[in-house]
Amino acid sequence: MSKHDAVNHPKHYQLGNLNVEAIDIIEEVCKNLPGDEAVSLGNVLKYLIRAENKNGLQDYEKARRYLNRLIDKMKSKTK
Repeated sequence: MSKHDAVNHPKHYQLGNLNVEAIDIIEEVCKNLPGDEAVSLGNVLKYLIRAENKNGLQDYEKARRYLNRLIDKMKSKTK
């Protein structure tokens, strides 16, 4: 019987049977973004990925909050 590792491999960050974790996707998607954009997008992805296995609607709302922050940052750069 394997013991669950809640620190290094939390179940709510595992992506089904893909043998991929949220952190792997977040790092790949955000690797070329500036710091503040990477943080916002990373949090969007984190909350979307874990929502159905952890906090549901609350995580979707958190993802929206970070997405709005990212959009605002990007809009302010184009002004």
